[in-house]
Amino acid sequence: MGKHFKLNMIALAISMGVAGAASAQVYGGGATLPEKLYKGATGNPGLFQGLPNFTDFVYSEGIGSGGGKSAFATNDSNFIYPGVTPKVPVAFAGSDSVIDDNYVSTYNARGWGRLIQIPAAGTSVTLPFNKTGGGELSLTNAQICQIFAGLDPDWNVVYRAGSSGTTELLTRFLTSICAGQDLSGSNLVNGAFSTNSTFESLFTSLPSGKFVVASGSGNVVPTVDGGVNRIGYVSPDYIVDLADATKVAKVNGNLPTTANAGEALGTALAPPLAQRVNPVRWVPTFDTAPTVGYPIVGYTNFLVGQCYQDQATEDRIKALVKALADGDFDAKTIAHSFVPLPEAFRNAINDTFVTNSINRGLDIGNTSACGANGRPATASAFTL
Repeated sequence: MGKHFKLNMIALAISMGVAGAASAQVYGGGATLPEKLYKGATGNPGLFQGLPNFTDFVYSEGIGSGGGKSAFATNDSNFIYPGVTPKVPVAFAGSDSVIDDNYVSTYNARGWGRLIQIPAAGTSVTLPFNKTGGGELSLTNAQICQIFAGLDPDWNVVYRAGSSGTTELLTRFLTSICAGQDLSGSNLVNGAFSTNSTFESLFTSLPSGKFVVASGSGNVVPTVDGGVNRIGYVSPDYIVDLADATKVAKVNGNLPTTANAGEALGTALAPPLAQRVNPVRWVPTFDTAPTVGYPIVGYTNFLVGQCYQDQATEDRIKALVKALADGDFDAKTIAHSFVPLPEAFRNAINDTFVTNSINRGLDIGNTSACGANGRPATASAFTL
């Protein structure tokens, strides 16, 4: 099923949603890493399918974390539904690329109320490959550094186009493990990796013939398989068998199974009470790569507002966050090869953003905190 067909289906859903309140939809999108987790795949329902009932949530097709963050910050649906009219209000976003203080400041200046960023699930970033003669592939940190710097003569890298949260998770890992490694001869900016959501920005120029671009997570594995001695990076949901070392590389002896990813993720901790007002603090990052389990890991996240001008949308967003906090998505999360949040982290989400049992006024729809503020109930477009 082609991307243009899927965009046409989204356009139809939008037109039906705009036609009447009875068919109102909740619109969002962004990251492709969790796209199948949210939207489902054949025989494997997503979070927005079946029970609990979130079929009114419409998620974008093949955009990326950068587009999701831009759409959410501007309320401009063209970032996630390009060319689709009429435009619609953007209620949420998916992103594996964590927001920063500048993003929060820009959002706060809108007068829409507070921004909420919470992890939806833990994830690995797998390394699918296609090598001459087949067989297994087991890589050390040093080998990975050479390959993704474009210095290994045997491998060509398939990388994600545009701003990608998957790229950010990978480059955070590379920045950690490759520090101090000899990468002379590469075209890396300042001769080293840095955490970046845009792969091309790592280099002064991409070495000719060593890198192949793929648009969206769904095109990574087909592009890898389209040539010999290619290696890429993609979320676990796009790999048929995470235990097949002839299709995905071992890293330091570990395959990207859910168990191995969970071991590396460890027990994530929510921020302490005094820091819960800051959405930047809600997503654990791995600036130092894990030394146990499968080490290329991170979180995929929801961006939502505390306040919405449309009460029905606010109620649905709060229901989504409550379902996540209650563990209602855990079974589907595991079925899609992601790692559910620890119970203590889920409880912190519930106490902070659903029930306000911590008495910080951060819960979605809090009357005192929101007042007349809220994300717009109609389509609009603010500058970044």
